Amino acid sequence: EKIREYSRIDLSGVELNLQLSLHGSSDPQRQLVMPRASAVASLISILDACEEFASTHSRRVVVNYLLLEGVNDTIIDAHRLAKLLSPDRFSVKVSALNAVPNAPVIGAGRESLALFSSVLRDCGLEARVFVSVGSDIGAGCGQFSNAPL
Repeated sequence: EKIREYSRIDLSGVELNLQLSLHGSSDPQRQLVMPRASAVASLISILDACEEFASTHSRRVVVNYLLLEGVNDTIIDAHRLAKLLSPDRFSVKVSALNAVPNAPVIGAGRESLALFSSVLRDCGLEARVFVSVGSDIGAGCGQFSNAPL
């Protein structure tokens, strides 16, 4: 698969970190959240390539996981995600979707963020909550997508 080619790029002398936008703990869930990305490769093939990258370059891959209320924010999702990720190869950055008018989904609340990341840490993963700045004035990540120019 093409995804494996990226993990084999010679980066001798280059300090590079890799982040993966995952946003789902199963292929069907990821398909729902990221239809185009999941059409490229399966969850397992992407994670295998990331494991290879982490092993080859002695760096953890940061998994970005956007919590969407009622979509991918349960304790079951957190445990399923933890089973997919090796603690010595991955760390997780959990965040909530910034409020966007008329969006079909909403971001999980602070309590869900804290609980989700806590479950990941209890499973041995390095996990932190990412708090977006600027969302209070409509300037957070993704908030300009529907804004008139």
